[in-house]
Amino acid sequence: MALKPQIYKLVCEYRFKSSLLFYDVKNQIGNLLFHDYKHWTTDGLKIRLSNFENRSVLEFDHSRLTLEFDGLNSTEGFRTMFQRALKEYNQKLKIESYLRCGIRTQSMIPVEFKFNELVKITQGKFFSQSPKLLEIVGDRVEDYMYNIITEKDGYKLHITCGPVKKEEISKWYQPATVDTGPGEHPKEIDYPDVAFFIDCDYYINDPKSNIAENFLDHGLNIVTSIPGNIAEYVLGEE
Repeated sequence: MALKPQIYKLVCEYRFKSSLLFYDVKNQIGNLLFHDYKHWTTDGLKIRLSNFENRSVLEFDHSRLTLEFDGLNSTEGFRTMFQRALKEYNQKLKIESYLRCGIRTQSMIPVEFKFNELVKITQGKFFSQSPKLLEIVGDRVEDYMYNIITEKDGYKLHITCGPVKKEEISKWYQPATVDTGPGEHPKEIDYPDVAFFIDCDYYINDPKSNIAENFLDHGLNIVTSIPGNIAEYVLGEE
């Protein structure tokens, strides 16, 4: 049986046609949403709300709304917070048209293999073992990262995955920056010594309104199921 991926990051971003009226209502929107967060900052152009306790960050401006969670415990909580933010934004400033909807997970599968063992047992699942190719690039693979962009039913899917060591995880995964006050500290993130890393980004450009309205649920289902499917393919029993 394949090992179960752990979601370390979940991000959803909607981009839309901008409106100058945003600057008349941005503080009202921020005030309505603030009770879910601990701190707020603004540079006059955008508002950023963050909560160090659950490592969440909501940021919005005249053409973008983004929610980012690290160390996720519940996709339902994420869904509720993003839907609420989009609703409050839309009620104060009607979104005319969407330019892009995207959702992304970054997951890791901790393993008990040594790093070189993980490379050896997984790389053949992604790369050709043609003798001619191996003669060109070498047949002793020490490390790799698989990277592919595909199109599925009008949506784009970008997957990056491969083995990682603890000391190199920061190359592929960076926790959201959360604001803190005196005596406040974000919960530490526990990194595995060796893991199989999976970055799954699912998005659509210029979506119709009905697609944008349903994208969150549809996208959540895709980016939370694909890591498990990859785990089964790479580390499951043959």
